[in-house]
Amino acid sequence: PTHTHTRVQPACVSIVVGMLGRLAELAGLRTDRSSAGLPEDAKPEADSSSPSCASSPPIATDKVPDVAVIGAGYLGRRIVTEMLLLGAKVSVYDQGFAKMSSLAEAQAALDQSVFEVLQECKDHGLLKLAEVKLEELGRARFCYSIPDAAQDASIVIEAVPEDINIKRRVFAEAVTTASPRVLLATSTLSLPLRQVQEAVEQEQRKTGGTVTGLPRVVGLRFLAPVVFIPFAEVTFTDEQARGSEKEDLLGMLSSWGKAAFVCDVAGAAGGTGRGTSAVLDYRAVRDRIRGSSSPSKTHKNEMR
Repeated sequence: PTHTHTRVQPACVSIVVGMLGRLAELAGLRTDRSSAGLPEDAKPEADSSSPSCASSPPIATDKVPDVAVIGAGYLGRRIVTEMLLLGAKVSVYDQGFAKMSSLAEAQAALDQSVFEVLQECKDHGLLKLAEVKLEELGRARFCYSIPDAAQDASIVIEAVPEDINIKRRVFAEAVTTASPRVLLATSTLSLPLRQVQEAVEQEQRKTGGTVTGLPRVVGLRFLAPVVFIPFAEVTFTDEQARGSEKEDLLGMLSSWGKAAFVCDVAGAAGGTGRGTSAVLDYRAVRDRIRGSSSPSKTHKNEMR
């Protein structure tokens, strides 16, 4: 499939990237201290009139669903950048940024993290190849809390550590303000979706939240390095595969110009024997993408 990044003339790319580089130098901020966990008391004190999210310029298209990304570490910042390149309105929460002294400083750190990913793309010639016009690129907005980031999102994507307790608290906070039909996308490789769903539901009950059924937690994993990669891996429970979650997620991926392949991670679908086969198929696809000249014997049959 064609990856639907906006195609425009590349003449001013180097000028704009140079300007962004200068702004990054002036900001003097780096994202090494960023972490992608859930806060304890990370939000700085602010009076009730202080904004909880930074402002962001209007997005030119309304065809791409709004996205919330929780965690702006190595993976999260790449997801943020990819969503911006696709024309989405992106809100971000990150524990490390939330500990900074002001909203402006946190927003500058987020901008810097996106700039670094764009710089990597420029260094590899990808921006020129895709004819990306950076001055028309949207700006991700930083929010001080997960509920603030998730409020207008059609999908909440977590990029946090592989810990069920962190993931369930992230999603339990997100659903307090998000639409009842919001998709909660997890990148887990080891936790069955049903276990994550039930953990989120338990956390909702524990905190006194409204529970109307199992939350819409789906598996979504972006292939490294995320930006300009036209594939994504998805996981559904058996119930989701027959329901609206599958249709909604695949429709969203289609709006991003991405194809999907299904992988039953950690027996997420609740079936028997299918998970291993699906994982092997995934590895075969990964070998093809990498262009491996000597695939392992285990995967040769899948590659034929």
